[in-house]
Amino acid sequence: MNVLWMTNAPFGAACEALGTARAQSGSWVDATARALAATAQPPRLAVATLAPGDTLRKAEKDGVTYYCIPGGHAHRGARAPGQNVALWRQVVEGFHPDLIQIWGSEFTDGLDLLDAAPGVPAVLYTQGVITAIAKYPNGGLPLGELRAAQPLPFQPITLKYRRDAARMAAQVPFEQELARRVGCIITDNEWCAGFFRAMAPETAVAYHMLPMNEAFQGAPWTPEGCVPHTIFCNAGRTPYKGIHMAVRALARIRPRYPDVKLRIPGAISFDRLDHWRTPPYFRYLARLAEELGVRDCLEFPGVLTSAQMAEEMRRAHVFVMPSAIENLSTTLREAMLVGTPAVSASVGCVPEYLHHGENGYLYRYEEYELLAQYVMQLFAEPDKAAAFSAAARQTIRRMYVREDAGEQLVEIYRQVLQTARG
Repeated sequence: MNVLWMTNAPFGAACEALGTARAQSGSWVDATARALAATAQPPRLAVATLAPGDTLRKAEKDGVTYYCIPGGHAHRGARAPGQNVALWRQVVEGFHPDLIQIWGSEFTDGLDLLDAAPGVPAVLYTQGVITAIAKYPNGGLPLGELRAAQPLPFQPITLKYRRDAARMAAQVPFEQELARRVGCIITDNEWCAGFFRAMAPETAVAYHMLPMNEAFQGAPWTPEGCVPHTIFCNAGRTPYKGIHMAVRALARIRPRYPDVKLRIPGAISFDRLDHWRTPPYFRYLARLAEELGVRDCLEFPGVLTSAQMAEEMRRAHVFVMPSAIENLSTTLREAMLVGTPAVSASVGCVPEYLHHGENGYLYRYEEYELLAQYVMQLFAEPDKAAAFSAAARQTIRRMYVREDAGEQLVEIYRQVLQTARG
């Protein structure tokens, strides 16, 4: 069985094979590829990824064929389908897939790939629901606040963010078309399944629990091994990731815990804020932190590998996930697997595995006061933090750490192929 994956951005192994910049996410894709390779009869796998560049590139590594489709994130958004069909046809004709798996519905290239491979059965493995995310483009952040943080008052920042919101909204019909055209939608949670059943009621839905990256299955978090009063959170380049809410919570925590630190991973920094290329949201965060008196509490470890992320989680006293919307938040699941006591906004499918008062704390996204309160409770109650840690690890291991994850996915592939053949 030849299986072609399409990913929206390079992940770890693809970055190494193609020589692209280190991935900021995608640990679940690496883990799934390894799970497939460990099956009794592993499919022949090819991965085509969108990445910066001008030409179609191909590489081989560890028995997997990698293709780099030029353009990368320049193609993100509501670009009309059809522009990349010829490139995708080259990939299809070079690999001859029996089945196509599209990771995520964020790009219209999924439709281009289907057009380039008529008659080839396809599945969509959901990574998010644009139909849901489009309702929270700026995480409730007033655009006037973003504009006020810019060095020149006449910069058209509001126009940029309105355009971004409009672009995300325009993606919704493309996502719905993609859902209707594939033979099966694969998800690991009921929240996501409900959205896709609503938009594509005739498309089959299959459940598959994404395997967890091995880096997060090593030594667990311990109260003795963490750095007291250190908070680690998910990366957040866009307002709907809610980092500004974590900063507001930090201002409420600092009076009681003056040594508190908030460590924010990813391509985010307050360095060179006078540079015109600094994203407006970063400028806003810097100004907000300055106004609230917590700028010196923020630390930026940069883009991290999976192993480095796991180590950051072990060192943190508490993990927070302040997003306005998420599908399942892989980073939160990884933190829970490590055992870092977690506080999360109650969004997406998060309540399906993080249970308030049992293995962590949940709060409404806009209620950063509660975020601060729950973090301080975990700082002050080591027994509670240890109990949450043990319960979280047990929950995630029971739900997501499965030795048969690869075989389950192969079985879904076989069922889709059988249905397609009649």
